[in-house]
Amino acid sequence: MANLPDLDTEEIGIIAFWNATQHGVSSIDPTDVLSNPNIISYTQYDNGIDGVISITRKDGSKVNVNFRVKGDGWFITWFPRYSVPESDEIDVVDAWSNATEPDGYYNLLWDWTDEGNNITPTQSILERAIYDLAQYLSNWSAITYSESDVGHYSYHFSEATGIYQDSEREECLDSGTTKYFSGGLSYTSGVSLYYARAVGVVYFSYASSGNSAKGKLSFEDLTVVSETTFEDEGSYRLEGSINILSKITSSGVVYRNSGYIHNGTRNIYGKISHIVIFG
Repeated sequence: MANLPDLDTEEIGIIAFWNATQHGVSSIDPTDVLSNPNIISYTQYDNGIDGVISITRKDGSKVNVNFRVKGDGWFITWFPRYSVPESDEIDVVDAWSNATEPDGYYNLLWDWTDEGNNITPTQSILERAIYDLAQYLSNWSAITYSESDVGHYSYHFSEATGIYQDSEREECLDSGTTKYFSGGLSYTSGVSLYYARAVGVVYFSYASSGNSAKGKLSFEDLTVVSETTFEDEGSYRLEGSINILSKITSSGVVYRNSGYIHNGTRNIYGKISHIVIFG
């Protein structure tokens, strides 16, 4: 075998990194992670493993993440360099098992499709991939792991210094009621924006016919999730994503979410999130 070749940073969009030997152990065996059943493919080298792992999001859809685990303790995960702006994706998905598999930097939000409010600032899908791999180390019990110890860097936006994310969630649990979205997004002067996207989900589940609900999510005048009425029996979710960089052009201005969810005769949930890469 040979050593791992150098990474081609021209092909990498955003990377995450963490070293196990800085958190409780003096060494690791990279081959331990090969017990992880989520690994799709890999190549073994003298000093580590290079491969692809599938990470399952809350809605059941999967995102493929490139990874390396090296004998010196380093775990590295990354997205390829996507075209920006990414194509807009709006899709009705029937039940959990048939979810779409969108590709874009907004997948850093990890569970942006979860209708719950489970996004935290220190988590990303790249961090989750590191965590998923590291748990298979034979000396994992001696390691102190914290999400905040995982670093991120963008080769695509090399001047960027941070990633911002937030979410607004609403639920309608009473028949005949409507909830409106009005959360805001703003930034201070002197900040450069390299990437900005709004992503959202509307989820409706029921077990008998004759039920209905409807919803729509927007950011300013951009549609994130198309207006749709859910009727009859089943579980349905509507997902969407839209580039908003052209809308947030002035510092100090609050740009607003809009849209609604309406409970006709059944519970309905909605969430809209923002991800911004800035410097």
